Amino acid sequence: MVLDLLYYIYRINLAPTCMIFLEMPPKIMYIFEVALTMKKEKKKSAWKTFRKYRFAYYFILPTLIGMFILHFLPIVQGIYMSFLRLNQFTIGEYLAAPFIFLENYHTILFKAQSPIRIGLLDAVRNTVIYTVFVTCGTLGLGMLVALMLNRRFRGRALARTLFLFPWIVPTYVTGLLWGFMWQRGVGIINIFLYDVLHIHIWAAKINPIWNGLGLGFIIQKFNDFIGISARGLNYISTSAPLIVNIFLFIFALVGPILLYFYLEKKYSPQVGGIAFLVVATYLFLISFNIQFPTQFSTEYKAFWLLGTNTIWAIIIPTIWRYWPLSMLMLLAGLQTIPEELYEAAAIDGASPWRRFWMITWPLLKPVWAILILFGLIYNVYSFNIVIMMFGFGAGFPGEWGDLMMTNIFRNSFMQWNFGTGAAASVLLMLVMIVIVNFWMRFYRSSEEYR
Repeated sequence: MVLDLLYYIYRINLAPTCMIFLEMPPKIMYIFEVALTMKKEKKKSAWKTFRKYRFAYYFILPTLIGMFILHFLPIVQGIYMSFLRLNQFTIGEYLAAPFIFLENYHTILFKAQSPIRIGLLDAVRNTVIYTVFVTCGTLGLGMLVALMLNRRFRGRALARTLFLFPWIVPTYVTGLLWGFMWQRGVGIINIFLYDVLHIHIWAAKINPIWNGLGLGFIIQKFNDFIGISARGLNYISTSAPLIVNIFLFIFALVGPILLYFYLEKKYSPQVGGIAFLVVATYLFLISFNIQFPTQFSTEYKAFWLLGTNTIWAIIIPTIWRYWPLSMLMLLAGLQTIPEELYEAAAIDGASPWRRFWMITWPLLKPVWAILILFGLIYNVYSFNIVIMMFGFGAGFPGEWGDLMMTNIFRNSFMQWNFGTGAAASVLLMLVMIVIVNFWMRFYRSSEEYR
């Protein structure tokens, strides 16, 4: 940029309308001449590089054009649509609809009675819970099976092929199948849990022991603490002016991240990560006033597609669908670890658990980082399984089953609020950009610390 600026000034110096600059000292003129020479050499170098690799550029040009048409243009169009009053009355005008700038964003964030706000906070809460549990579940199950398949045994290739079956099944088929399996009366899951395992009878026997140990009392006190904090936050948000609510919203998003960066520099990335998880979890619990059950349910044949059980009815099928991908990538990572490291650790007397934490875990960190990154992105934008489980959009997933993508789909394509739907999509994209960059920063800093 400095060379460009000097070159620009030098060109102005040669312009007839700026002859006054010819009185400049020779040293300054020399600097400008050097800048011009470097600028020309830079252009020659760029042109020489292009000519050298021109065939490679020609080969990737179709891909770049395709990505521009299929990715960049829709993103730009979606951002522009978020500034329009595009609904059932103006859909005929399409991109020529009235331009309202940030009104759609104001409607989403600050108008509690707007149609798109109905169920939006529930969708945000469910998306966070869904993303965390699905990401952890797929990684945990994938790691266990990868460790098992990394051992030598008869039929290992067949087992590996069979374990890939859930990943082969299309997501919409997964949603349909699990929708039938979760049925209360005839679903195979309730038949197995209640008619075969009799978990409601076991729950009735465990509850007295559970309460006798005081675990139910501890959970109830924790729920009371969360409830008091949530009521305090709700009182502040309803009685305080708009500027205070904006500050609280920004603090809830940025505060845990700033705390992580502070503790990362002062102590270590691990300490910062633990503090970030604790503070972010607390803010999440009080924001939605989430209460935990104090004892096990003794109900016979639970409703899985209604009430609070719905969140587990969409989490479990997603874990079943995606864990083979984690298993495959982790297995590939395990097979790159030299066997000599495990043999040397075994000679030194290291237990299998210690060998895992001292050898396997550190060497698989790059694979874990990629899987967590992909898991966060895929799960936040998850759509097919949930929409198919509840009648391809004809049914409503409910208070505990609605996700951000199903909420945006319903408001955009069923209520024809395309402008506010586009604004919600842009907000979700911005949040994901922050999360992805934070995760990559955390991973790099932890690697540098190590």
